Amino acid sequence: MVGSLTTLVVCLSASLAFKNLKTKAGRTHYLSSPSSTLEKFLVNVLIYVVGMTVAYFICAQLADLTRIAALWWFKSDSFIVPGPINFLNSVSETVRAFDELESVNHITNFMSIAMWIGLIANAGLFLLGSVVWPRLSALKTFAALYAVEFALFLIAMPIALGFGDMEAFSRWFYDFVMHGSFSMSMVVWSCLQAIVFFGLAWFLFKRKDVVSLKWWK
Repeated sequence: MVGSLTTLVVCLSASLAFKNLKTKAGRTHYLSSPSSTLEKFLVNVLIYVVGMTVAYFICAQLADLTRIAALWWFKSDSFIVPGPINFLNSVSETVRAFDELESVNHITNFMSIAMWIGLIANAGLFLLGSVVWPRLSALKTFAALYAVEFALFLIAMPIALGFGDMEAFSRWFYDFVMHGSFSMSMVVWSCLQAIVFFGLAWFLFKRKDVVSLKWWK
């Protein structure tokens, strides 16, 4: 739950990075400022992606410590105050739930890394959405994301149904997951996504102009 909230906060924050591009007056003031295009881009990434992520974890941790301080006065044998939550582990806590299984400890380590890199990739995706669609950026990016996922699902279903021996496929997929190949693939895939999304966001931002919101002009 906390991990999902972290992802939501990071994505919504990244979608606000280029809100100055919504109107012609905003684009005129923003794009004509004396700072370079690279400086504008990096400042927005620093504030809305890096800064907001750090601020979120700090605020969440302080809120949890405030909870402990407020409830400590009511502590008794019948009322136990839970200790502080480590919010830095909030993104990877889902896969960490399987750590009691010795056979998959090596897998959860890679999956935890993949989830953290995936969080960065999601921020890059919504940063890209903020460049392409400054107005209602988060909603439009969500819609585009689920449209792509639905299209991939429609493509994958006939392939899966036409695989033939589903039992053999299930055994192959089980081995693929349990031997760590799946978790390693997720790390590589997340890294590629992060590079593509941030790189494409920078590429399209350089081509923004005052007259039109259309990135292809």
